[in-house]
This record gives sequence, structure tokens and C-alpha cells, in this order.
Amino acid sequence: MKKYDYIIIGSGLGGLGAAGILVKNGKKVLIIEKNNKPGGRCSSYQKDGFTIDYGTHIITRSEYGPIGEITSQLGVKNLLKFFHLHRMPSYILKENSAFGPFGIDINQKSTLSIPINDTNLNELEISKDNFQNIFGKMSKLVQNISIPKTRELDNVPFQTYMKELDLGAGVNQILYFLFMAGLCVMPHEGSAGEFLRTLLYVMSSSIKSVWMDHDGLSFGYPYGSCSAIPDVICKGIRNFGGEFLFNTTVNEIIIKDNRAVGVKTSKDEIIMGDKIISNVGPKETILQLCKNEITEKSYKEKIKKLKPSIRSLVLKIALDSPITNEPFQFLLTSEMEKTLEMTLKNKVSKIPIGIFIPATSIMDPSLAPKGKQLLLPGTVYAPYVDTGINIEKIKNNVLGCLELVFPHIQKHIKWVDIFSPETAMKLWNNVDGAINRIGQTIDQVGKNQLDFFTPIDELYLVGCGIGKNISGIGTEFALSSGMTLANQLLKK
Repeated sequence: MKKYDYIIIGSGLGGLGAAGILVKNGKKVLIIEKNNKPGGRCSSYQKDGFTIDYGTHIITRSEYGPIGEITSQLGVKNLLKFFHLHRMPSYILKENSAFGPFGIDINQKSTLSIPINDTNLNELEISKDNFQNIFGKMSKLVQNISIPKTRELDNVPFQTYMKELDLGAGVNQILYFLFMAGLCVMPHEGSAGEFLRTLLYVMSSSIKSVWMDHDGLSFGYPYGSCSAIPDVICKGIRNFGGEFLFNTTVNEIIIKDNRAVGVKTSKDEIIMGDKIISNVGPKETILQLCKNEITEKSYKEKIKKLKPSIRSLVLKIALDSPITNEPFQFLLTSEMEKTLEMTLKNKVSKIPIGIFIPATSIMDPSLAPKGKQLLLPGTVYAPYVDTGINIEKIKNNVLGCLELVFPHIQKHIKWVDIFSPETAMKLWNNVDGAINRIGQTIDQVGKNQLDFFTPIDELYLVGCGIGKNISGIGTEFALSSGMTLANQLLKK
């Protein structure tokens, strides 16, 4: 019977990060994946000549973060290239009008902000000053903060922290939605310390990108769609002898004398391994795959009570002709506080908290047929519990908001695919259907984060939200989680 040093369950970025470090250090590794391709949410599918991401992504640090680190270590960094954003335009929406754009634009060297006019300012009851020098105001937010200092704010809610500052409506609107779109938790319970750490990482990477290499922000998108990230990492893993088993579900982790020794697959195959790393979620791993082998009740209760991130609805919109020249933009509500309250009560606001819109075919024209365009707008809804909200209503509200900024867009729509929590449940056996299986809330970050180590010897967890004192956003957090665990195990 073939035996491995490590069996990794799931080829999301957490599993691939761990595998990359381990194979580079000579370990015999098998990655088992339920689907026919790696990457989890960081992957894509084909339809009518379009290449569509399952999730909706802008990679905040691109090659300047953990993605660059792992591809460098595996010797494949030159195979992964990124489009880098120069602008991050935003619009504030009222029921029948849109104000904007405003936001960051590094081409505006004097202010690093998008110039705005006075249109609708009186209607919004906001002064023009609130929307000027936005990059500078965001820098002010972290100018006296170090990474160690942010730890003192781990238990402070982001919303509480923001109310103590006077950064102006323009910056507040952007930061609120950056917070929700990035950390994927609601601002009244998400950690201010966690957000400030990610902001420091991103701003440091962007400064390097702007002034040294690209004359563009570190915010970027991979050429070839989000699938390019796991595909390149997998190539590096294979180059060092790593093995993959696709279209195979792990049904059980085999545990003997409180030690993980292998897995049993959906094909009734038993595969033995000295160590097992699971990237399929802590609830899925501990409460399902371990069967009843974990007897430590307090640990199982802790896993059951883990709070996931918010849930989201993403539309995949194929257009028969281009309707925008902007690679990426935000649409924000003019009534942030009111809309937040409605969302928390699982009510549908006509204008959502915000809509996050990557136009991926602008960043990489190969992702859509010539003369067509692809938009992937995403928004927050029913944050933590599905209460039977009408998905079609949310879809129509999002399309109505897009119409305010892109008149006549609906005349150019070829088709719309919907990515919902139910999609995540089906594709990846995600029990919560949330964006991330663990939310970066005030009681689940820093020293309170879920540890890699479980009560079962040689069974470990990785993924976004796992690993004490790790910080980051989504894909990059997951990758850091896997890499950090692997390095710890190698030292051990």
C-alpha cells in the first residue's frame, strides 16, 4: 500500500500553500480534491467563450504578498503575471441617481485622488473636501500604527473605531465597504486591529508597486483568470514531485489510538499518511470527517460555535458589447447606517450596502469573446443565516443599481449566472455557504484565532481564519495559513 508523508484534503489555497512548502523540502505529498480542478473559490469555469471566476476577486497584494512568496519558492513566479489597478473609482447611489466617481487614482500625482465636480453634492449634503486627497486620508489612518500596536485593537469593533475618527464621508464610505468586501464581516463585530493590519500590508505593497515597479497599485488581477493562481502553484508542486487526486471525495479521516493515519475516499480506497492536513473547513473536518473519534467535548463545541463570514451574492454578467472602461469600481449606498441595519435583519434594501465590480475582461481581454464584456458584481446579503430571502429580488436590485451608473446596461446583457451560498455548499461541501468558513470577528482573530492543531495527533487544519496571529484577506490569508503550518511542522 502506497504511503505518504502528508495527505492534504482539499486544493484550496490553504492546502496548496502547505503542499508547496512541504514538497520543496522533500516531503512526499498527496493532495485530494473533490472537483476536477484546484483552487476552490479561486477558480473559474467556461461558458459561451467567456472565462468566469466562481468568486469575485481583486488580489490585494498580487505578487508582493504570499502568492509571490510561494511561486518564488517553487520556481514558477515567472509563469504568473498580474494586471495592476491604477484607479479605484466609487459612486454613491441614491434611489434615482448616482454621484461620482471619486476615489483613488495614482495618475493624479498631486492628490492621488479622482477629481470630482460639484454635481449632486448639495443633494447628498456632503462637502467636496470629503472626497479630496483620499489616499492621503487613508494613510493618516495608519500613520502612527505599527503591526504590534494593532494587536491592542483586536477586540475593538471596526465601526466603533471609525466613529472616533474624522476622516470625511468619502473615506468612510470607501473604508466601510473595503472592510466588508475584504474581511467579509459586518463592521459592528469585525476587528479594527485586523483591518489595520491588512491595510498596512496592502499600503506597503502598493507603495512598492507604485514607485518601484508598475506605477500601479498592488491591487491586481491574474492574467488567465483566478484559476491561473492555483494552476501555477500546482505546476510548481508537481515539479517537486507532489501528487494530485482529482474528482475524489474524502469520506473519512482514519484515526487509530487518537492519531490520524490515513483517509478513506468516496471510491472506498484507503490511503495512508503520516500526517493529515485538512483544507475543507473546521466544521466539515471535525464534525463530519472525524466521525465520532474526537471525544473532547469542549473542542467540538468550540468548532460548532465558530462564526463564519458574511454571505454574498455574485452575478456573472455577460454583455454583448462593452459598457465601461473601468477595470474595477465600487457602488455604495448613500444611507450606510440604515442599510447596515436592514441587512442585519435579513431585509433586502433597494440599494445594497455596496456592490464590488471587477470587469475581468478589461483586465484580461482573453476572458471574453472579441467585442464582448464580462462583469462580476458582488454584494452582501443575509449576513449569517439564510432566511429564505428572494434571490431574484436581490439580483434585480443589483441590476437596477448598475443601470444608474451604466445607463442601458440591461439592453446589452446576454445572460446572468448567479453565485450564491447554495452554490458554495454544492461545489465545496461548505456547511455555512459563507465566503470564508471562519469570520475575522473580534473574538476570532489574533490570539483568539483557531489553531492549526487539533486534539487528534497528526491532524491539522488550514484555511482563511486558521492560525494564531495570521492576518490577511481571503485568498492571501488562506495561502499564508498553509505556508505557516508547513514551516512549523518542518521545524517540529
